[in-house]
Amino acid sequence: MNIKFLGVTVFSAFVLAACGGGDSSDSGNASAENIPNDALGESVVNNPEWASYELGYAPPSSDYPNLLTKELLTIQNGNIYNNLVYTNSGIFPTDDYDLYTDSLTADGLYQTPKTKTQWGYHIGVDLNFKKNGSQWTFTPNSIKKLKGLQFTIDYEVIDLSGKPLSYYIDTYTHLSESDLQSTNTPTTSNYLKKLQGLNFPKGSVCLREKTSSSNQPVMDIYYYNPLDSDWLQDLNRYFPDGYKTQKIAGYSVHISNEIYDYSRDALLNTGTEYAQGDYYEKAGIMYNIQDEIAELEELIKDRPANKNHKWELEAAKNQCTLFNKTASTYIDSAQKLK
Repeated sequence: MNIKFLGVTVFSAFVLAACGGGDSSDSGNASAENIPNDALGESVVNNPEWASYELGYAPPSSDYPNLLTKELLTIQNGNIYNNLVYTNSGIFPTDDYDLYTDSLTADGLYQTPKTKTQWGYHIGVDLNFKKNGSQWTFTPNSIKKLKGLQFTIDYEVIDLSGKPLSYYIDTYTHLSESDLQSTNTPTTSNYLKKLQGLNFPKGSVCLREKTSSSNQPVMDIYYYNPLDSDWLQDLNRYFPDGYKTQKIAGYSVHISNEIYDYSRDALLNTGTEYAQGDYYEKAGIMYNIQDEIAELEELIKDRPANKNHKWELEAAKNQCTLFNKTASTYIDSAQKLK
């Protein structure tokens, strides 16, 4: 899904024991061991800001100002806003498609209002916290004020106090660069060079997505193209395994015959544009981290010497999706390159 706080789109890899500084108790499998669960839940419910990060390419000789790119969810009175705060390169994209939450269901086309507020794009309404703050339910905001669609996201709440930044921001890079360090192999990346040895301050909390679901069949839209795009002239090329066309809320939708986990590739003709997306033909689970974990475990059985799969598995089991304000404030300061 293109909703940024859903793990299916959250940035690539995750976590391992900090190399050269401490043992495995300093990284991975963070717990709320000395913090009451209700305190963590209160931290989630009462925190109005949740940040996600993506590692960008920034060679040592570059003029890039940041190690990371940051998006920020702001919650105000049950409303969710999404904004791009800073980018790795310092350059902002000319469009903001990645910040929207456009969807299509039987009751209509949910399109995020494209006018920014002071907090960014208004992407969600009627947010409710359940299960002590670890489950979020909300309806995507739409220009037409549609209300039938609801998403549910289940998170694991993790206390990060005293845990290493590099392990939880991008676990895969932490692991791969730690491996290079152990063999004295040089790297051109700034990641560990910048973050190694830095630990989260007290009060830092993150959310790790476990599952996401919808209450009805839905097409999740992630990109728009002009109707006259050349690659759309031959739908058989776009759908090599064939496709079907069906009407959803009066719109023509081309849907692939091939299914990936829970979804199929889809193209929606809005009348003015073609929209690319994923079609979930059944209500219920859209993403489950356990599926990813199971697939990686099978790959490791087939290729036990492949370090990449092992790092990907550890990332799937541990990497954070969203960071609270205490954690993100420290990340913002620590990651600056200039």
